[in-house]
Amino acid sequence: MKKTLLFAAFAALLVGCSKTPTADKTATPDILGQWVITEAMGVSTNDADTTAYINFDARKVNGCASVNYFFGPYTLNGDTIQFGNLGMTRKMGKNMDVEDAVTEALKKAKFINVEGEQMTVLNEQGIKIMTLQREKAE
Repeated sequence: MKKTLLFAAFAALLVGCSKTPTADKTATPDILGQWVITEAMGVSTNDADTTAYINFDARKVNGCASVNYFFGPYTLNGDTIQFGNLGMTRKMGKNMDVEDAVTEALKKAKFINVEGEQMTVLNEQGIKIMTLQREKAE
């Protein structure tokens, strides 16, 4: 009987050690740096007046929504993101569709998912509202 229990304990130990660790879903992803916005609210940013981007530092964000520049605080807790009151310049551009889509996505942002060099921003219902590509350091 003792040998059976000892064997069972040893087998359980081996099985426990053989499992590969899974990613911690509560870990905060690395978002620091500049990200180019490729799509917002289903609108491609290819026709933007200027490149739409977001730059994240430790507690603040700044960027360009294609015409106007924005800046302000954000908080990130795990995969949950919240932008504070963002200040923004108020110019008119020839194509305001991208601008409007980016600002709407920033207001509705609730969750992020970072896989490699791509970030997806989701709304409260988990629907993709913005995609970004990490800017390569030169």
